[in-house]
Amino acid sequence: MKKALLKLFGNRKGISMTEVIVAMAVLVMVSGAAITVLIASVKADTAYQNKYAVLSGCENAAECLRFADGNEILLKEALEKAGFAQTDETEFTLEKGNETVTVLKIDESYAVVYNGEVIYTHTN
Repeated sequence: MKKALLKLFGNRKGISMTEVIVAMAVLVMVSGAAITVLIASVKADTAYQNKYAVLSGCENAAECLRFADGNEILLKEALEKAGFAQTDETEFTLEKGNETVTVLKIDESYAVVYNGEVIYTHTN
C-alpha cells in the first residue's frame, strides 16, 4: 500500500512554496469574510442598543410627566434620573448615536419628541 501511494504521488518530502501561498490566501479570504461579518454585527447591535435606549427614554419621559403632574422641580429631578440632560429652561434631551428624545415645555403643556416627531403630550 505504501509503495502504491509513493508511486502515485511520487517521492515528495515537505510542502512546496505554492501550497503554502495558496493556504495563506485561503486563510486570508476566510478571515476577511469573518471580520466583515463581525464588524457588521457589532454596528447593527450598537444601532439597536441606541434605538432601544432612546425608545425606553420616550417611555420614561412620558412616565416622568405623569408622575410630576405639573411640579417642575419634581419633573426636572425625575428626568435627570432617567438620563435626560437639561439643554435650556424648557427643554430636556436624551441622545444615543443619531437617535434623540426631547421633552419640551410649550405654554402649560409638555411634549415628548422622538427624532423630530411629537409622540406624547401632557397637559397639567
